[in-house]
Amino acid sequence: MNVEFERSGGLMGLRLHVIIDTGTLPEHEALALHDMVETARFFDLPETLDTPAAYPDQFTYRLTIDTEGYTHTVSMTDTAAPPELQPLLRQLTRMARSARDT
Repeated sequence: MNVEFERSGGLMGLRLHVIIDTGTLPEHEALALHDMVETARFFDLPETLDTPAAYPDQFTYRLTIDTEGYTHTVSMTDTAAPPELQPLLRQLTRMARSARDT
């Protein structure tokens, strides 16, 4: 599974970006990501998740996952992301920060 994650906005306007090939991760990390994608029912989400009102300084996410030849992209704000997707967004944020710091 290939994951491309981008987070922008927020108070400082910082951008985080990372591309992850789960085939290069330790097995437990790859399985955890796969589980989070399944739990979030990511491939059932619409391409855009919106909130009724925009909030200043919120984060904007763009997440693209490619698995077994099927690619799906979802764009959302942090307030529009469903609770089931939050653990995946937090994990990918950690991974993007770690990649940036190396």
